[in-house]
Amino acid sequence: MHHATNGLGLETVRHIVTPGASKAILGIRTISKGLSAKADIGTSTGRIRVVGVRELNLESFASVNDFATRAESPDRVDTAIMNAGMVSLQWDLSPEGWERQIQVNVLSTT
Repeated sequence: MHHATNGLGLETVRHIVTPGASKAILGIRTISKGLSAKADIGTSTGRIRVVGVRELNLESFASVNDFATRAESPDRVDTAIMNAGMVSLQWDLSPEGWERQIQVNVLSTT
């Protein structure tokens, strides 16, 4: 899976933060990786307090619901970038009982 902690996701957040976003929230599976990405973005943009880190596991509907509920707390959400996704050549079920790619790439994102 790719998240905002590397590759396109990381660079997209950096691009949003650089011109003056007031807040960017990284939805990530591993808090330590999110904190590293936050530090990297803060160092490269000089905007250290703009990025927040919240746990989000797209293989868990409870995690998705929790993330969405917490996203309601700011005054508004202007943009959501759904960059996470996965590709697998193996048939695997998520803990929720869905094929993993369908849950991560379609169901949880929707």
